[in-house]
Amino acid sequence: MFCIFIVCCTIMLLWLVFSIKYDNIDYWKTIGVSDNGLYDTLIAEKGEPKDIECIDDDVYVIYDGVKFCYLNKELSGSFIRAEICTDKYVFGKQKISVGTDKKTIVSYYKNKRSLNDLPDDELAYICNSNTIIWFEFDKNDKVKKIILTWEM
Repeated sequence: MFCIFIVCCTIMLLWLVFSIKYDNIDYWKTIGVSDNGLYDTLIAEKGEPKDIECIDDDVYVIYDGVKFCYLNKELSGSFIRAEICTDKYVFGKQKISVGTDKKTIVSYYKNKRSLNDLPDDELAYICNSNTIIWFEFDKNDKVKKIILTWEM
């Protein structure tokens, strides 16, 4: 009986350590899209956009609080990034979103590979499936924008 108790405790401890350490987030699923980025797929998953905006050579397909950026006016190929400007989308166990403080971001992503040579008001990390999560901070070190993209 004691051996069964020890085995059960060991399994529970391993599960707890694993679940705390490895917070595998599907960033794309959290914002309601698959990671293939095709325009037809985006429309099927999120519906018709609120607006489509052209800035220089970039085309932004705009939904409530998130913009998907394409590199051409034909909207062919995959979007290259998603820009999140609302706290509606929350990532991981630490509830990372727009408005999260910089210390929380640094602590949460400390075991992820970071991108170097960024301005002081930006941090970026390479996460699961080669997804890059990029944070832009305001003057109070709170997240003002989250950008999702792929490792290039």
